[in-house]
Amino acid sequence: MRVPRSVHESRPWRIHDLAHDFRLEDVWALPTPGGRDDFPRLVQAVASFDPARSSSPAVRALFALRWKLGELLGWDEPPGDGASMLRDRLPPDLAAAPPGPAFDAAPFTPVYLTGDEFAAELANRTVHGVVHVGWVPDGAGTYRGEMAVYVKRNGLVGAAYMAGITPFRHLIVYPSAMRDIERAWADGVARGSATGPRRGTRLASDGGATARPRASDLGNGDGRRTVTTELRVPDASCAHCKSTIEAAVSALDGVDAAELDLDTKLLRVVHSDDVDRDALGAAVAGAGYSPEPAT
Repeated sequence: MRVPRSVHESRPWRIHDLAHDFRLEDVWALPTPGGRDDFPRLVQAVASFDPARSSSPAVRALFALRWKLGELLGWDEPPGDGASMLRDRLPPDLAAAPPGPAFDAAPFTPVYLTGDEFAAELANRTVHGVVHVGWVPDGAGTYRGEMAVYVKRNGLVGAAYMAGITPFRHLIVYPSAMRDIERAWADGVARGSATGPRRGTRLASDGGATARPRASDLGNGDGRRTVTTELRVPDASCAHCKSTIEAAVSALDGVDAAELDLDTKLLRVVHSDDVDRDALGAAVAGAGYSPEPAT
């Protein structure tokens, strides 16, 4: 569902100051109901979105055509000299923090991540674009995502490009993306309510975890053998870091629960024994942090 621009502009987002010279093109309410702490899961879902795997054949065909035209016409080459990136404008607190997860397929670069905001940008010969995702209360005790798109056109080519793609964005791309997001979000919630701990569930701290790599049989009661693996994350220093890392690791298939102790920097992950341990570290690294073996 589209949201009036005035609603987005009335919220205290930090993107307003950073992208003051961009045009706010679209604002959409995302079909992602959740709790206060579910924003990192939404960020990870946005970063992993791949239009080439859309459920809509029309969307897949449009993007295949777009990438081919970009290759032939040089649309996706870097902008000319002197172009500034949004990340260059960040104030010290945002610049010093991890920017968020890298995108799996879309050509966006993460800019900043807070407890309820995520922004990423792309810049080429046609446009400088920013996608902003926020986590907003819905007035009923729950939260949902809100996505905004900001664009700065690059000359006449950029203006013509935006005019040409606008009907396709509104009539085909966005509606299909909303359906895919809704299905993926509902599927994640359903998996979380299956037998065993909810994916993303935090482990109760036992206060005595040793900082050694280990994989101990926990038993799960559903026929699966689960193990616990530990990693150190020395550059995790705040509650936001904790929620981001836990969400990134919990999003992996086969992971039942993850808990990061900020005092010891120890990340404990309960997962199926067939989960590749290297994938756990890769998820932490993908969230912008530096995992190490527990010692």
